[in-house]
Amino acid sequence: MSLRFQANDLPQWRRSPTFDQDRRFVGSWLYFRRITKPEAFEIVFLSGEERPDAEAKYAELTLGQVLNQAVPQSHLDRLERTLLLLSRKFTYGQGINLDQMLDPVYYGVRDMNEAGTIMEDLREKRWILARSHGGRQNITAAGYEKLDELTRTHPAVSNKVFLASWLDPLARDAMVAGQRAMRDMGFEVRWLGDDPPPNGEDITNEIIANIRSATFVVSDMTGERPSVYFEAGFAYALKKEVIYTIMSADYAERVGVEALKMHFDTNHYPHLKYNSPEDLASQLPHWIRARGFA
Repeated sequence: MSLRFQANDLPQWRRSPTFDQDRRFVGSWLYFRRITKPEAFEIVFLSGEERPDAEAKYAELTLGQVLNQAVPQSHLDRLERTLLLLSRKFTYGQGINLDQMLDPVYYGVRDMNEAGTIMEDLREKRWILARSHGGRQNITAAGYEKLDELTRTHPAVSNKVFLASWLDPLARDAMVAGQRAMRDMGFEVRWLGDDPPPNGEDITNEIIANIRSATFVVSDMTGERPSVYFEAGFAYALKKEVIYTIMSADYAERVGVEALKMHFDTNHYPHLKYNSPEDLASQLPHWIRARGFA
């Protein structure tokens, strides 16, 4: 997997004093997104006239977008990422030698002076415990419970996607096109409009099970359906990536959908606005790759 940035971002970034560290942050991010290992990370630098290999898969991201995702934005995110990295360096009975973790990127920070605070807070949460000799750290029972939670909400590579949408015929053509585009990428897409549960089956349990097993969720907000907001919120609570889509005003008018409104619950998130079923099918793969899922 390669990341292709806008050409005008690259010269300035390469001259940045944080360039090498930024690359390691991005590699760590890709590792946790289950795309590739950090050492296999590659950035493709393109000038304005160069064209990428037509067979390659690229994530279309600006520099700001990828760094915003790669560098943990909250203290809790830093703690969780550090715990996950510690667990991969942990040898049962021997603990973790922190002398092997002198890169601040391990702790989701820019400066090693901040790493001490991360370790103190991990001990405060009782996720790790310092051994009495050798300066090594052990992961505690509470730490393993947290790791179990993290690995359940950040599962290994899966090709399952849940598509949440208004099930009205007015929205069907676009959802069929979006579903087909994802299936062409190799995803197994569960959409109730295409494959409703058998008669008598508890539909809520069916939805919850499908969201739990999905790698990410696509939520189409057209029609302001409470069920779609519920499904997106449940996925968010599980720390699943949610890609929001919605008809453009012009398309909605053409097919007879009432004036569209994005509620405050989600209107601060980016929404993929599409002008036709074909437009959704064209844009959606780029949004998926930009989030590291293909």
